[in-house]
Amino acid sequence: MKKRHVFSRAIVIAAALGIVSAGCAAKKAQTSMNTERMLHAAGFQVKIADTPEKLVMLKGLAQRKIVPYPKEGEMYYLYADAASCQCLYMGTADAYQRYIEFKVGQSIGEDNRKAAQANANAAAPVNMGVWGGWGPWY
Repeated sequence: MKKRHVFSRAIVIAAALGIVSAGCAAKKAQTSMNTERMLHAAGFQVKIADTPEKLVMLKGLAQRKIVPYPKEGEMYYLYADAASCQCLYMGTADAYQRYIEFKVGQSIGEDNRKAAQANANAAAPVNMGVWGGWGPWY
């Protein structure tokens, strides 16, 4: 009886860990998609790893991180994603600057959304009925 209880507990724990892992993976995939959309909007060029050699090279790069790449006196920025799109985003310094501006704007927007939600949650419930029957909801 005790062994069955331990076995059942192990199954429950394994299932819970699996659910948490799946949630984390989904969050990473969503974050990666958002990043890739912003990179594209900022002017990064997308190069698909359409040969085995390109895929090997792509997998050798830092994954899902923007890294500087100096070439012929110019600075370029690379973002490799071998897992999802099997592609490489390549951008100029100007494209990278636009990406940073998008990220800052997104961060400010997210901060504003969180602040508005916190304010809404903190507000005391209001009985609008004391004002009479105005508005479409009364």
